Parts: sequence; structure tokens; C-alpha cells
Amino acid sequence: MAQSPEVLSDLRQVAVVESTESSNRLEGVVVAAHRLKSLVLKNATPQSRSEQEVAGYRDALGLIHESAEQMPFSEGTVLQLHGILYRYMPQPGGRWKATNNDIVERHPDGSARIRFRPVAAHLAPMMMADMIARYRTALDQHMADPLVLVPLVVLDLVAAGCRGGDILPGGLPELRQAPGAFALGGCVHVLGEGACPLPAVPPT
Repeated sequence: MAQSPEVLSDLRQVAVVESTESSNRLEGVVVAAHRLKSLVLKNATPQSRSEQEVAGYRDALGLIHESAEQMPFSEGTVLQLHGILYRYMPQPGGRWKATNNDIVERHPDGSARIRFRPVAAHLAPMMMADMIARYRTALDQHMADPLVLVPLVVLDLVAAGCRGGDILPGGLPELRQAPGAFALGGCVHVLGEGACPLPAVPPT
């Protein structure tokens, strides 16, 4: 049975609101239900950091819904979406990290150790270009089903993380199967190893 445009529009609105709420909650971003709906529907101006993050997510999701077919997976697309996510934040997004950042584990006794060391700032653009090229090769040569490749790319991007408005490629190496390998190369062995210039630190 065909659905009326009004019903489909209402269903999409509900789906967008619920998706926005769930995705942001996973990141620890919580907004009151009435404010969330108003933000997603663009009936309110963000008033806190959490609301700024929700508004940026809303805009990025809207662009994907409208223009997904014209958005190839590329460095430009990643930077564009990251910039949109940070559109309402004090610090700008849409750029690779400018400084190095060690992930440090600090203990109650005051001691600390480097948990792992992400890719150096000057290598970040090269690493992302390499990952995207490997993904395209795997896709073009049918090395694995896209349903396998896409989550592996997502894993790398999630492992890369974002902090302070900068995209930080190369984090969470303990998630990788081989030292210095991307999830794309290490988990499925379709894109090779050595994509990440720095070795992984074994988990403890």
C-alpha cells in the first residue's frame, strides 16, 4: 500500500530525531528531549556544547540524506563533514590535526605512561590518503563485499577520533590485528599492512 507524502515525511522526521539522539548519546552527548527535537527541526538555537554538537550532527546528516550520491569517499568529504560537525563549536573543524598528541594513562600515584602514540601530525594527510586509496582498490577489485569494507573504514575513522576540532588519524592501535596495520589491512588482509607509519602498542 502506497504511503502518503505526509506520512513518509513524519516517519523520516521521527527517524532523524531518534538517530540523532542515539548517535549523540553513544558519545556521551545528552540533550533534553524537548530541546533535541527543536534542534533537529531547526526550531531552536544551540545554547550549550552538547546542543552545538547535536546541531552539527543534524546538519551533517541532512547533507548526507540530500547528497549522498554526489559525495564520494575522499579526504575532501571527510574534512567537509568534520567541518559541518564543528560548525557551531568555538573551535573550527574540517582540518587535519596540527600538533602531535600522545594518549597518556595517568595513575593515582602521579605516575603516567604513554598508552599509545597516534600518527604524527605531519603524516596525518598521507595516512588518510593511503587508507582511502586502499579502500577504493579493494572496492574496485572486489576483494571483499562492501558490507565488510565499509565497517572497516568506519573502524579506522572511529579509531582515529577527533579532538579539539582536529581529526586525529591513527588511534586505538590495539584494535588492529597487525602492528602498524589499518583495520582494513590487518583484519581482512585485503589491503596489505603498514598503512600506519607508527607501530602499535600492545594492550595491557
